[in-house]
Amino acid sequence: MDNLWIETGDMSGGSRNQIEFDADLAQFFVGDAGLPPTGGTISLSLSINGGPWTNCEIAAKRTTFDVDIYRLGLVTAARGGDEYPGRVIRFEKRAGRYFAVTVADLGSDEHDEWSASSEANETLSRTGGTGGREFGYF
Repeated sequence: MDNLWIETGDMSGGSRNQIEFDADLAQFFVGDAGLPPTGGTISLSLSINGGPWTNCEIAAKRTTFDVDIYRLGLVTAARGGDEYPGRVIRFEKRAGRYFAVTVADLGSDEHDEWSASSEANETLSRTGGTGGREFGYF
């Protein structure tokens, strides 16, 4: 499947432009290349809402609770990105490590369409269980 969408939640970072994934979700971005070790990064090229291609990094981190996470720094609003907190993001695979990114509002037509597509192919889920962020593939 070439599309991953996920609710953003609060986001992290000073500009609220960093989104965190567990290893299963982060695998979407690296495919067979494998995830970086803790402290490592992998460069991706993202186009936010049809904007220019920009290099961003997905970084492997370990939390204070000894949990591995993967943090993707998106282009900030000040640099031509979008406002991400409390919204939904879709990542569409292009060639190599290029991803077209679409940012939509919760409950928008786009979000409803992505959710329905994921429900139809049985990939609709939540991070961390029932209280987590909804996501899916199509």
